[in-house]
Amino acid sequence: MGTFADLADVQAEFEGVIPSSRNAWVEAKIVAVESRLIGLVPSLATLVPDADPARFGRVKHLVVEKVLALFRNPSGAKWQAAGPHSVTYSDTVNSGSILFTDEELSTVRQRKRRANLGVATISPWRADRAPGVLRWW
Repeated sequence: MGTFADLADVQAEFEGVIPSSRNAWVEAKIVAVESRLIGLVPSLATLVPDADPARFGRVKHLVVEKVLALFRNPSGAKWQAAGPHSVTYSDTVNSGSILFTDEELSTVRQRKRRANLGVATISPWRADRAPGVLRWW
């Protein structure tokens, strides 16, 4: 059972029926995907559903989508032709790698407001606008 998602979540999102013989595989992939995701975004290690439910939901959705992508296409076929039986495989999926795009990671990263320490926004000094200066020009 995973930290963010479990077998029931994956079964609920799948458009068919996952055979019971594949339940152990799905649970192992949930743990692998979550482990890889926490390795890429360390702040997820301390995430609890009560603290930030919206972020927890985004992480859960991402984990379920990755597991379903691996379930739907475990061999990593990118292109397939029916006639002469031509198939192109993705090296990363075929090797068992779990990859996340920058866009996917940005949806689950913690957003922090950063203070503008050391930055002063002032306009440059102008003699014609200085107080107490005679303006005859």
